[in-house]
Amino acid sequence: MYYKEIEKVNLTDSGYLYFIDKGHPLAVGNSGKVYLHRHIASIAAGRWITSEEHVHHIDECKVNNDPSNLQIVTPTEHTFIHKGQVLDLSCLMCGTTFKPDKSSS
Repeated sequence: MYYKEIEKVNLTDSGYLYFIDKGHPLAVGNSGKVYLHRHIASIAAGRWITSEEHVHHIDECKVNNDPSNLQIVTPTEHTFIHKGQVLDLSCLMCGTTFKPDKSSS
């Protein structure tokens, strides 16, 4: 995996933390913006997440980027989560299907 010291973290107008690194695998466009939650979720998963994957903040606090608060989901799963619907999810590591436990969040 790609590791480089993060020198400065900034806050977007929409409330997400990011840093600039044009050489990073998750850099967005020419700006080199890397969203911190996507970076941390990738490291926790042991792989770079794809552009087709979203990272959901379980407690919905956009600056709480603790790995235990981040969930890699598909765009469809992310929509269902924010609409309050429970959708079967699959573990990215073992493939087991499960429903998220809302009582623990």
